[in-house]
Amino acid sequence: MQITTPRKINLNLLACWTSTQQTLISRHDISAHQNRYCNLGRPHHCLGPLRTFRYLRDPLFLSSCLLYAINRWTLKPYAPHGFLAWWFNDLLLIPCAVPICLWIEKKLGARKHNNPPTLGEVTFYLIFWSIFFEVLTPHFIARDTGDWRDALAYTLGALAAWLWWNRPQKKK
Repeated sequence: MQITTPRKINLNLLACWTSTQQTLISRHDISAHQNRYCNLGRPHHCLGPLRTFRYLRDPLFLSSCLLYAINRWTLKPYAPHGFLAWWFNDLLLIPCAVPICLWIEKKLGARKHNNPPTLGEVTFYLIFWSIFFEVLTPHFIARDTGDWRDALAYTLGALAAWLWWNRPQKKK
């Protein structure tokens, strides 16, 4: 880890991640640092510290679970065909499943931080659930079928969830 220290000691440090290094910088050096490092694909991490991930209390998790339940037991019976019947709940898989999986990892000690899910974590669970539901379960449950459109819905939901979890924090 490289630490950039200003001439004057400032204890108010910000973490900024780039693709090649992690750098701690002071608020004095933020504009020079942003100009040099923060245009490498993840500029939102240079706006300040990462937000704390709330796991089972995450607003996206709670609202996705609520939407899943409403669709599953209220809307789906009246819309037997189309988006609500076939793909809406698939969009909600990653926002509903990843916080639970990461919470279990945290409780088991495998996850050492409380940052929002990384792209790697979201991608791992996206691939895992896609293979599980679209490749494996059709071999064991007769009514299940593997469908690439379901995997596409998982992917779109994962992308939207990752963008939401990693959005910039509002300045206070």
